[in-house]
Amino acid sequence: MSALVSMIDTSRTQSNLSSAVRVFLFHHFRPQADAGKGPTGGRTRRVDLRKSLARNLRRLRVARGLSQTELAAKAGIGRPHLCRLENRTYDTGLDTVSKLAAALGCEPVDLLK
Repeated sequence: MSALVSMIDTSRTQSNLSSAVRVFLFHHFRPQADAGKGPTGGRTRRVDLRKSLARNLRRLRVARGLSQTELAAKAGIGRPHLCRLENRTYDTGLDTVSKLAAALGCEPVDLLK
């Protein structure tokens, strides 16, 4: 916050004040593309759970030689639901993740990492 205070000169106009705020925010809260480092230098990687679930679900299903229909039947969910999960167009609950993990013979965390 002291960096923001030092950037702001009270004699500046309102437009310069908003410019100073934009500069501060840009330099201290950059998107992940800027090496994933925040103002403190710590890692700020954001995990997209929907993407992780879709990628791992498809990878494990194909590795075990299962079709979407077969996996959906083993997990007790509908094939369209499984298809939407693999295509990242649908969110699901932890119960479904647990059912899918059991049907694939892995831990639920393996689908989300």
